[in-house]
Amino acid sequence: MTDLSRIQGPAGAPIPAPEGRFYRPPLPDGYVLRPRLCERLSAGLNGRLLLVSAPAGFGKSSLAVEFCQSLPPHWRSLWLGLSRRDSDPGRFLERLLEGLQQYFAHLGSQSLGLLKMRQRHQPFAFEEWLDGLLDELAAHLSSASPLLLVLDDYHLAQGPVLDRCLQFFLNHLPDGLLVLVTSRQRPDWHLARLRLSRQLLELHEQDLRLTYDESLTLLDRHSSSLRGEALESLILRSEGWVAGLRFWLLAASEAGSSGALPQSLNGGEGLIRDYLLEEVIDCLPAEVQSFLYDTAPQERFCSELCDALRESHDSAEILRYLLAHQVFLVPLDEQGHWYRYHHLFSDLLRTRPTANAVLPPASLHLRACRWFNAQGLLDEAVEQALRAGHLDVAANLVQNLSEEQLLAEQNVGMLLRWKMDLPDSLLISTPRLIVLYSWALGLACQLDAAEELASHLSRFLPAPSATAQKSMLAQWLALSGIVARGRGNRELTLLYCTEALETLPQKRYGQRLVCLSTLSNLAIADGDLWRARGLNRESLELAQRVGNPLFEALAHYDRARVLQARGEILRALDEVRQGLQRLYGLSTQRLYAVRARLTLYEGYLLMLRCQPRPGWRACGRAWSRPGPVAISAC
Repeated sequence: MTDLSRIQGPAGAPIPAPEGRFYRPPLPDGYVLRPRLCERLSAGLNGRLLLVSAPAGFGKSSLAVEFCQSLPPHWRSLWLGLSRRDSDPGRFLERLLEGLQQYFAHLGSQSLGLLKMRQRHQPFAFEEWLDGLLDELAAHLSSASPLLLVLDDYHLAQGPVLDRCLQFFLNHLPDGLLVLVTSRQRPDWHLARLRLSRQLLELHEQDLRLTYDESLTLLDRHSSSLRGEALESLILRSEGWVAGLRFWLLAASEAGSSGALPQSLNGGEGLIRDYLLEEVIDCLPAEVQSFLYDTAPQERFCSELCDALRESHDSAEILRYLLAHQVFLVPLDEQGHWYRYHHLFSDLLRTRPTANAVLPPASLHLRACRWFNAQGLLDEAVEQALRAGHLDVAANLVQNLSEEQLLAEQNVGMLLRWKMDLPDSLLISTPRLIVLYSWALGLACQLDAAEELASHLSRFLPAPSATAQKSMLAQWLALSGIVARGRGNRELTLLYCTEALETLPQKRYGQRLVCLSTLSNLAIADGDLWRARGLNRESLELAQRVGNPLFEALAHYDRARVLQARGEILRALDEVRQGLQRLYGLSTQRLYAVRARLTLYEGYLLMLRCQPRPGWRACGRAWSRPGPVAISAC
């Protein structure tokens, strides 16, 4: 740590400690040291600018204090905590010069006099003034004893004129002087040249988020009674936000006993709410506040969705404003298209009293539903309809999902989640919903529920036409075959699936493929590998004809099983890898189940060939798929 009171001046005389207005605050009680970030800042000591920008409460100032304390012994530091009054360039430069005079007593005596004589309302040629001061400062600075100038809370003073003033200052910075800036918003400086010459080092919100270990250290230091799932949830909800965890600790200390200990972190309650309101939301323009409240109910949003919600055309501009001002906006892709809010920030926005709302939340969700549906994003459209309380709209949207989408995209869990929100009267209101949800229940091995729901199809017989009646009966046969397979009834499975294949329309290719796969598995179990091979060939040809890569991958999986039963392990491996190759480049999460199944089978086949190491690696890749999806697939 550098002790300013011990720094020696050019003539060996001690430099007096800076006045209170240049006082560097101490680290807060219980502060968790972050050497990883100080090391990153240290990498920029040979440059001109260290820029730390992040939303409120991410520990920017505390990190700057820690960095000053960790500076090498030959470094000196000058701390300027800025306020709104410093937005006037003349006042800012006056403070800066007075601070520098703590180290260089006779620096800029004439320049300071000119500043004090200036009237605030008069234009100020700061470039000419700075040019002379920087020339004089260069004569005092030394690379053997460099100076770090810290401008803390720059966002409080930031403005167009001061930005231009600091831009000039940085462009002509003399050797031996380094500037560290902390700010809630990115200064409007042209920094491309500094980046190109590696004279700039930046830390952003993502860098300042507490790591899991840092969060654990902070919580353990103050509260040892929180453990297990509650602790994990607390760290997850905080998203590395230092202030959020500190407010929780404060609430925990006020609770007094472990029985009253708060078990969760919520942005709409108590200290966090007051902090975010006072430090962030109330400081924003009214139209930006309105934007925040209108978009907060969305789990993710883009400028086009926000325009649809608000029936306006300025959302892209407001999003740019929020990004520039570091207002708890979390990007969800590298293109900067989709965003969400920090969980605790959205908690607060969502708890706004309904009386203050421009539109009720249900109307906003319904507008979002229409937008998602127009974009072909059926999942999110249904979710929005459910959140709007329009169950009939949700049911109508679900009917647009075909059995082929259900079987190919493996979104059974999503359908069953929606089922919990839809009343039974809606589920049995149309044959489409009955068939769709019967398949979802059958694939989820809820066989009794699937049969019970499918029995309601009889209410719609006879169908309006012979073709519709034949299609409905064929779908019932296919579904009954899947239920019989789940119950281990070989005879009924064979009967129903065979009859279904004879009557299913060609457009029901998903159900045809499931029946073919089921019959192939029965043939393998019976040892009839020739019949299984023929069924696999028919499956693959159908999948290729309709151009569905997931069904093709499943067909390769079934063909590999036949080859393994024949003892042809190498050819089985080749089939599995062809299936994986067919899925290559398809990033949708719904493919994880099939990809995991193929990868796990690849590992099994490698082990059969006495190649345990690559086999275990393949199994590890399968289990690394997201939780329940991988487990169910494996």
